Amino acid sequence: NDSKENEHEGNITYVGDPTETALVEFARPFGFDKNECDKKYPRVGEIPFDSDRKLMTTINEINGEKISLTKGAPDILISRCNKILINGEIRDITSEDIKNIEEANSQMAHKALRVLAGAYKTVDAIPEKLVADEFEKDLVFVGLVGMIDPPRPEVKDAVALCKQAGIKPIMITGDHKDTAIAIA
Repeated sequence: NDSKENEHEGNITYVGDPTETALVEFARPFGFDKNECDKKYPRVGEIPFDSDRKLMTTINEINGEKISLTKGAPDILISRCNKILINGEIRDITSEDIKNIEEANSQMAHKALRVLAGAYKTVDAIPEKLVADEFEKDLVFVGLVGMIDPPRPEVKDAVALCKQAGIKPIMITGDHKDTAIAIA
C-alpha cells in the first residue's frame, strides 16, 4: 500500500489514494500500524497498479520469506488463484468457493461498495524484471473488502444541470458493473 500514515499530537491522518488510505484506516483497529508494517515488512519489489490489469502487487520480506501480496478487482484476481486460505488452512480453491466469493462480491457491489480482493504467495526469488502475467498467478485467495465510495454531494445538482442544458451525462468508472449501477 502506497499511502502514508501521520500522527501528530495523538491525531492520525492519512495521505494518498483514497482507496489505499481507507484500507490502512480499516486495518488500524485490528492492530496494524502502517508505519510499523513498512519497517517490519520492507517492500523489495512491486508491480504497480494498472487500469488494464486492475491489480497491484508488492513483494515484501515477512519473517524471512519473500511474500507476493496482490490486491485488485475480484473477478480478475479470483481467476489468478488456485488456492484459498480458510480458517488458517490453505487448500485448493473449488468452483463452490469461487461461486461463494462471486456472490459475496455481488452483494457488496449491489450496496454500492467498491470491492477489492486480496491474495498472496510465497516466492523463492524476485526476477530482475517482474512480468505481471507470469508473476500474478498461482495465488492464495484470502478475502474481499468492501468500502463505501459515495458520490460527491455536488454530483446530483451537476447531473441535473447537464440534463437541463441538453447534455447527456455519462458515468465512467473502473468499478465493477454492479457497483456502478448501484451508485448511478
